[in-house]
Amino acid sequence: MKSIRSFIAIPLPEALCEKIAILQKKLRLETPELRTVTPHNLHLTLNFLGAQSEEQLAKIGQFMLSVVSYQAPFLLNLKGLGSFPEGKRPRVVWLGLQPVEPLVSLQKKLSTGLVEFGCFEEKTPYRPHLTLGRFRQPPADNKTSQYQKDIGFDPLQVNSIVLYSSRLTPQGAVHQPLTVAGFKGR
Repeated sequence: MKSIRSFIAIPLPEALCEKIAILQKKLRLETPELRTVTPHNLHLTLNFLGAQSEEQLAKIGQFMLSVVSYQAPFLLNLKGLGSFPEGKRPRVVWLGLQPVEPLVSLQKKLSTGLVEFGCFEEKTPYRPHLTLGRFRQPPADNKTSQYQKDIGFDPLQVNSIVLYSSRLTPQGAVHQPLTVAGFKGR
């Protein structure tokens, strides 16, 4: 039986990805060792599912549809840069989101229900963010804080979630939508 690497995420509109690409370019110019996420691969991860069978993914898709049938659309503001781990030797650079409550509540509903499908529930609290890039070797100096005032994005209208397959290639990850679950009234 074939296993498919998969995750659930909020897709980003193309216009937002283009604006984020401009920010990523600024970050790469200042910190060349940063490997940025390809703009068409940008998404807001809710749950990483790992390797799943096609049968399990079909069931998970149906579960997602049931969860969002009661979910009203909401807005998120993209605000502030940060890094994981916090401090002087980052491995991941991210863009923050506010307010986090509707997002955290949605992620928790999904996470709790996904246990029924053999997915593990995260031990650490969900920290919503958009991953902009990663370092193979952390830079000596974390310069991302200087761009925090330069960020000006329109609010992100969240209307749906997507179950994606993810295939790793030498050129990077290839994400393919499997199930799109539109929110109540969408």
